[in-house]
Amino acid sequence: MKKSTIPCLAVWSFFSFLLLSPDLASQPRWKLLSHGKPSERSSLAMTFDAVSGKVLLFGGLKDYWVFGDTWKWDGNRWERWMGRGPAGRSGHAMVYDWKRGKAVLFGGRVVYSSYVGRYFSDTWTWDGKGWKMISTGGPSARFGNAMAFDRKRGVVVLFGGRNGKENMGDTWEWDGSSWREIKVSGPSPRFESAMAYDEKRGVTVLFGGRWRDSSYHYHYLGDTWTWDGTSWKKFSGTGPSARAGHAMVYDRARGVIVLYGGQFAERSSSETWEWDGSKWKKAADRTPDYRCYHAMAYDPVRKKTVLFGGTDLRTAYLHFPNTWEWDGVSWKKCGDGVPSPSWGGGMVYDRRRDEVVLFGGRYGTRHFPYWVGETWTWNGTSWRLVSTTGPGQRGNHSMVYDSKRGVTVLFGGSQTYSAMGDTWEWDGKNWTKAAATGPPRRRNAAMAFDGKRGVTV
Repeated sequence: MKKSTIPCLAVWSFFSFLLLSPDLASQPRWKLLSHGKPSERSSLAMTFDAVSGKVLLFGGLKDYWVFGDTWKWDGNRWERWMGRGPAGRSGHAMVYDWKRGKAVLFGGRVVYSSYVGRYFSDTWTWDGKGWKMISTGGPSARFGNAMAFDRKRGVVVLFGGRNGKENMGDTWEWDGSSWREIKVSGPSPRFESAMAYDEKRGVTVLFGGRWRDSSYHYHYLGDTWTWDGTSWKKFSGTGPSARAGHAMVYDRARGVIVLYGGQFAERSSSETWEWDGSKWKKAADRTPDYRCYHAMAYDPVRKKTVLFGGTDLRTAYLHFPNTWEWDGVSWKKCGDGVPSPSWGGGMVYDRRRDEVVLFGGRYGTRHFPYWVGETWTWNGTSWRLVSTTGPGQRGNHSMVYDSKRGVTVLFGGSQTYSAMGDTWEWDGKNWTKAAATGPPRRRNAAMAFDGKRGVTV
């Protein structure tokens, strides 16, 4: 045998071992069955991706943690894209370039403390399959800039932002290959405003925002401006109160711009406003929730405005993991098809009904948590929300399956910082409070079912 054949035989023998070894082939493996949904966050960006026909979401912020994940929403569920893209960031802007069939993302920041951060000046595009960085030139590094796509002229319009030291009031346009600054007067320097392109009237509309003075005081704005590609024009009428951190999209089916939420000082808004080209009109209030720094995108296929995330400044910076949709008449909270991202919940296998039962948990921060009171079941393929009543919102409780009686047993747990000592049972349809007395109140207890003696320990 020639020596040159020995390495080939060695390699073949090695791979044959990997393929044929019964020990390796029989090892259990994990398999991803559900992507879940985006975790709670604020200062994210969303737009509609015409290539996939889905709403695209990227990035965001929770406390000082930034996200660099990409998600797609089809109206029923979220799906995470598992490739690599822009660095994690918040306060960036993203719009869809209808002329070139790509989403365009610019700017953002990574926050290290209340006053220190890293700012981005890179431009990325999404073609429906993946991300590509196409430019590091153009506008200077910033966050809180507003963007919209001018469909009539085929350009992305960018205005304002902040780099940590100064408020910006510059106007830029992206033609698919390069950025160009438009030297014109217009809105005062600001950041965290919102813009949307009014297709019916052929102008980009900007509303609100805020600016910070040298004494670190914030000043909120409530003015409306339009950009026709040549000059800015200020609207003289009245509209929403001054605010920042709101979101705006253009509803193509009804020919109006939709605005939701925002903040003024330490207060969040729950107002929905619409702009018809001549005036602002309040369309709804107190639904979804008080929030700011959320993201919205208009889905032209389903003719609905989609909202995700945000934070409520009234409740100590609670972040939301919820999806809402606006059809022009009312807001509807979407079930997302999966439980909210959380921890501290309880999960057991119900042998009689051949399904996994999940109850409770919490999300938010350690000091400002939000407690969950939902019951979900998993049949091996999909999740189903089966109850929102019963033990009430809680986490860090104990759960086991009583195979003798065919019920799930829950004990204790906590809500906020109060431990509980109640006992509940789930029969597959309803929760029933099962005992008035028992062990003292506690959370994070260990619990198991003793099948031989038929008791829960």
